[in-house]
Amino acid sequence: METSQRKEKEKKEKNLNLKGEKVTCQVKSSPDRIFEFWVWCMQKNPKVTKFAPERRRKIQARLRQGYTLENIIQAICGCSGSAWHMGDNSDCTKYDDLTLICRNGSKLERFMGMTTTEAASETYRRFEKETGIEGEGDFPKLVHSAGNEGVDESGA
Repeated sequence: METSQRKEKEKKEKNLNLKGEKVTCQVKSSPDRIFEFWVWCMQKNPKVTKFAPERRRKIQARLRQGYTLENIIQAICGCSGSAWHMGDNSDCTKYDDLTLICRNGSKLERFMGMTTTEAASETYRRFEKETGIEGEGDFPKLVHSAGNEGVDESGA
């Protein structure tokens, strides 16, 4: 009986925001939120762009490796700020897929190095405002961070 009561309490707690107010919509998981941010940031058509299993697997693999939601968001922002990756190259081809950004740890770190934490934070704030998800659940700490703590921007 104690286990079912604990589960019920946890369920109720998940339906409350930080102020103790009831939240009517479900909070999405990190991979779902990352995918939504990527679609928005890369200006993909949300009706056509699907959260294919290979995209989910790449995100989950990086999260299991110890990279954070903030790291992946910063990498997405880094890719979106690269003219070459956005199609300004000899083939006029975009190289902006989530499977590329999250292919492996070194790719993720390379894209993270293409922007600052502060710039990624500002982009995420715009995403929150434009999509109406502001304050909905557990979002990246980078949104509220003041600087680039722990990020080596020297390019080394």
